Amino acid sequence: MRTLWLTTSLAALGTALCVPAQAAPIDALPRTFTYTEVESNSINVGEGNQVFPNKTTASESASATGNSTGQTSSSVDLETGQLKSGASISNVSEPDTFARATGITGWMEFVTFSTSTTVDFALAVDGFLNIANEIDTATYRAGVSLYDVTDQERVFASNGFFRPETRSNEVFNANGFTRLFGLDVPEDPFVDCSAPEERCVFGTGQSGYYESVLTGSVNVVAGRQYLIAAELLTDALRQGAGAGDVSADFLSTAQFNFTDLGGATFESASGTFLSKAPLLAPVPLPASLSMMLAALGGIGIVARRRKRAES
Repeated sequence: MRTLWLTTSLAALGTALCVPAQAAPIDALPRTFTYTEVESNSINVGEGNQVFPNKTTASESASATGNSTGQTSSSVDLETGQLKSGASISNVSEPDTFARATGITGWMEFVTFSTSTTVDFALAVDGFLNIANEIDTATYRAGVSLYDVTDQERVFASNGFFRPETRSNEVFNANGFTRLFGLDVPEDPFVDCSAPEERCVFGTGQSGYYESVLTGSVNVVAGRQYLIAAELLTDALRQGAGAGDVSADFLSTAQFNFTDLGGATFESASGTFLSKAPLLAPVPLPASLSMMLAALGGIGIVARRRKRAES
């Protein structure tokens, strides 16, 4: 998989908060990006890569048919805070085929908060992983980061990567992989199933619905410039001939939103960041805990009835 290169454009960011804003980087434009690639036997047979400075929505897709059929698509929306990505491989007929489809989507937004406080946020992800053979791997990755870029002249270097001072000012980072393997022992040297951010699942019978919620809580200072970045990756891989599809379908949406602003408001570079974002539902209780609470509620009802009968 190729590295996603981000390009930048120059602009000034003005804010209208009650608390005076600090100087903003001159490349502090909101940006959305998409990356799609279909690969067969290490040849890129379908590829798209788009970066959109100062644009709140983006979408991209790629497909190719040869000794396999690969499809991938990605879309992103800053106003809703949503990211969508999907990748699939099917119809692999040649034994020595290496077929892969990858989709990446993400956004970056610059924000300033009105009050020094603690801000909570979450990135909720749900979708489907499917494998049909031992030679299949299906993956999704979600990540969210926050950087304090106050008084930096630029956020990005000329090569598109974050400048060293940007990375050194990371305030929060959370990411997680879920990988579904057909084989018991993955042969990918880049996979570490013992790492806390890696969730490895084995066996074709484990295909189905997967979800995760990345949460964060950070202390922010009024008037300082922050960069929030979110990303969603899907990847489908087959190494040999096999029937059935291998897919990572997360086109139903990864959703970011603030869950508690701690009494603050925020201004964004786009002016519309999260303006149409739905509220994230509370994280559901584990089934065992829900049953226990229900049982305790039942005990309370019985106790009240007995007390009334005795009186």
